[in-house]
Amino acid sequence: MKFRIFKNPIATFFLIGPIFLLAWLVFINIIIADGRRLEIVRIVENINHEYVGVVTRKYSVRKGVKPTFLEIKDQNGKFWNISPNYVATENISVGDSIVKIRGENLIRVKTTNGTTYQFIYELISKSQRNHPAFPDEWSDKWPEATR
Repeated sequence: MKFRIFKNPIATFFLIGPIFLLAWLVFINIIIADGRRLEIVRIVENINHEYVGVVTRKYSVRKGVKPTFLEIKDQNGKFWNISPNYVATENISVGDSIVKIRGENLIRVKTTNGTTYQFIYELISKSQRNHPAFPDEWSDKWPEATR
């Protein structure tokens, strides 16, 4: 028995084309879903991180862009590179002291003149809060961090 469908290119296209299209869409969906999961994992890791230190530098990894990272020196002399949300980064200056408590989505900042501020560390979207990888016990915490 011969397959006559392969002799007709139009019929072949309409039968095999949707199979390839479906496979491609499934593949893209897997990549996007994995990227969202990795983003949630990064947020959870950042919230679970803890440090106390002094800002030694503000910088950006790209030229011509406002600083997006802070370099912090902790009490042990170890340097940390962090990237809190943009409001915190804009308002924190070199020389300010920073305290980030493990499991809290807040950083406390004491400026060189003694003024104390508190900033949200990570902004969390509604879709990130509703993602299965986001911890259930945090679903109602820090509503002010939701964008």
